[in-house]
Amino acid sequence: MKEKRSRLEQELGSGRIAPVYLLVGEERYLRQYYRDRIRGAVVPQDDTINVQVFRGEDTDPLEVIASADTVPFLAPRRLVILEDTGFFRHACDQLAAYISRIPEETVLLFSETEADRRQKLYKAVEKAGRIEECRRLKPEELKTWMAGWLKKRGMGITRDAVERLALASQGDMAAARQEMEKLCAFCMGKDGIHLADVEAVCTVPPQDELFAMIRAIASGDSRRALHLYHGLEQLQMKPLVILYNLQREFRFMLQAKDLRAQGCSLDVIAKKMGRQDWQVRGILGRAEPFSPEALRRVLAACARTEEAAKTGRMKDQIGVETLIVQISSRGR
Repeated sequence: MKEKRSRLEQELGSGRIAPVYLLVGEERYLRQYYRDRIRGAVVPQDDTINVQVFRGEDTDPLEVIASADTVPFLAPRRLVILEDTGFFRHACDQLAAYISRIPEETVLLFSETEADRRQKLYKAVEKAGRIEECRRLKPEELKTWMAGWLKKRGMGITRDAVERLALASQGDMAAARQEMEKLCAFCMGKDGIHLADVEAVCTVPPQDELFAMIRAIASGDSRRALHLYHGLEQLQMKPLVILYNLQREFRFMLQAKDLRAQGCSLDVIAKKMGRQDWQVRGILGRAEPFSPEALRRVLAACARTEEAAKTGRMKDQIGVETLIVQISSRGR
């Protein structure tokens, strides 16, 4: 990924502009970063006349073509940006045919979460321009990126601090950058960023508390599980929202455990579940103390609690607290 990114930046820096770009992947931060870099290379930052943006799946291909055919106003180039249009998931033959005749003065820039490589439009962009993959970073890549980002700003960070920062950002680069900006302001004038700084400044995502609650349940520590549950309530999470998240995580745990029992590798499990490898490792780790039968019993108990709360037979808060005590005390 680093090699691809540096090659694209070198091309942009040298003035080599492709007629069409596709930024594709679930890492929105990277797509926005490359979008801004391409825009800065194609038109001046303050030029809003020669930039048109289309967003959403209701985008009309004919309007896109009309915009692309418009002559730039007092400038050498015009940029047409298309974001999350779905054109690369469903056939769009009009744009696929248009790619080969884009005016020399126009640059098309697509930014999509996913793309089907079999589509004519994908193949047309691949032939005429550049496709940049913007996937989520692996944990080690994320930590390296964060340390590099901070180093450029003259700020060092200890190993345990970057580990905690990666956990707090949940693998999301935009969230990581937001937390790093807060840390830079908080640690200005210090010798670097330490674990205590991260714990003092960074927002702990509710998922961390949820996973800690699951670990407490797995160990049979109902007192700690209830303490963590009340902490989630203090974060303004309603009992039924906590129940939904608890049910979802136990469903993930059962699914991952079943796939592992079938002999599936980590990457296959991740693909089937639509998760990242590092997420699956965490799910399997949380599922380790539970047998498949125990996980099914937990899911059944969650369903009963949800039904009782929604039908008014039990208050949601009491229902979830009772559920936590019950599943903490049952055998694994």
